[in-house]
Amino acid sequence: MTMPITEKEYFQLKEYWDYQRKVEYNRELTYEKMSLAWTLDDVDIMFDTVWSAVPPKMYLDPPSNYVPEDPTLRLDGEDIERWRKIPHRFIPKEEYRKEYE
Repeated sequence: MTMPITEKEYFQLKEYWDYQRKVEYNRELTYEKMSLAWTLDDVDIMFDTVWSAVPPKMYLDPPSNYVPEDPTLRLDGEDIERWRKIPHRFIPKEEYRKEYE
């Protein structure tokens, strides 16, 4: 079983973990947006090509309540099921986005 990032590990390398989580958020966002336009089979075929074309300067900051699907990027105590239940969780920050209340 993969262990989440402990609080100590996170604060020792905060900038590193924040960036890794930002990249993952944008990967998930790209996949989600593509799956709205194409079948999942098409998305699986095209995703790597599309993702490799997204420049890091275009990455959006994840919401404060973001929980990565990748368990190696989760902070200790984060609830992935709660994150998955949020409707429209991949709405960009520039638009209205409902976070945990």
